[in-house]
Amino acid sequence: MKSQTLSAHLTREAGKFSLFPEKPRTRADREAGALVRDVVREVLESREWVSKELVSSFADPVERNRDVWRIRYDEHYSRELLRRVPKMVERTLSLSRLEASQTPAQATNLYIREATRCYILGLWAGCAALARAALEYALREKVDAAGGGAPATLGRLLEAAARLRILDGPHLSLASVVKTGGDRVLHGGRASDTTAANIVAALSGVVLYLYR
Repeated sequence: MKSQTLSAHLTREAGKFSLFPEKPRTRADREAGALVRDVVREVLESREWVSKELVSSFADPVERNRDVWRIRYDEHYSRELLRRVPKMVERTLSLSRLEASQTPAQATNLYIREATRCYILGLWAGCAALARAALEYALREKVDAAGGGAPATLGRLLEAAARLRILDGPHLSLASVVKTGGDRVLHGGRASDTTAANIVAALSGVVLYLYR
């Protein structure tokens, strides 16, 4: 039997509402609540990326009744995050602890953290792109410290890292996983959960080696 978790408890509690704070009394109430949630999702998506023009009756109230929509947005994000929590926990448990004798520069560490957070949240493309940036920052830091100058591209940085023996063969291969996955996303390709997991694992391996 699985142990009780806070997210599971809160998900059950949220399910008691058709639209917070109203509880459904009839099937019609539940259907109406689902319809409103669909509209909220459509309006939110129009704020996140370019979409077809919304029907004015949907879009206009967003501006006229911000307090009402603030409640609806809050409900949407609360339900969405609760739904994601179990998988976020499992992804976190799969990660290695990044403990090293050296600490990367702040900008490098920031990209490492943001790439990892994207993976935990299930944002595969963001994870791949930021992991690539983290790798580039880390290599630039190490190549410069070794007197290798400032190569302009990540490919040149990897060549310098090999020449200066900053990375050995196995870790160059891991770095290639990160670069290839990031390049693919930045040039219009897609990333999956498996791809993102492999990229994060490869980045962790390279980072722990560089800052050992």
